[in-house]
Amino acid sequence: MSIPNIGAILSSGVQIGGDATETAVAHAWLTKHVDDYDRIELNVPLGPGLQLGPGYEPWVQKAATANSRARADLIAYRGAAATIVEFKGNITPAALGQLLTYWKLMTADNPALLQVYKVVAGQTVQLGLPAIFDQYGVSVELFPGAAPPTTTES
Repeated sequence: MSIPNIGAILSSGVQIGGDATETAVAHAWLTKHVDDYDRIELNVPLGPGLQLGPGYEPWVQKAATANSRARADLIAYRGAAATIVEFKGNITPAALGQLLTYWKLMTADNPALLQVYKVVAGQTVQLGLPAIFDQYGVSVELFPGAAPPTTTES
């Protein structure tokens, strides 16, 4: 078992997460877990999104819904089990809220999944948080050496 398009993902300029640091953490996580999953999806929309109601053009409603849905940084699949992964530079309590929300939305939308795991990966974590995250079934993985590539201006 291996993520079939991992080379293309790692060599592309595609942003995973909110910034270059989160993308670097994502690349480190993917490299570590390349053989653990069958496939992955990036920036996955979850939940219903905003419903403007009557009186709006269909294209406006469609855009509002699409742009307001929650987005998981990455979902990795192994058979009928999924792992939601959120990437951070520094892991703070906000990541717990994100993952619990994504987990609830994903399990509601995908009842055929046998199990949904939750992971937060980052360069650093706020002191005391790993034990709290663990109480809610969220694994914390650290990649302190993950850094965005440096750019040089000529």
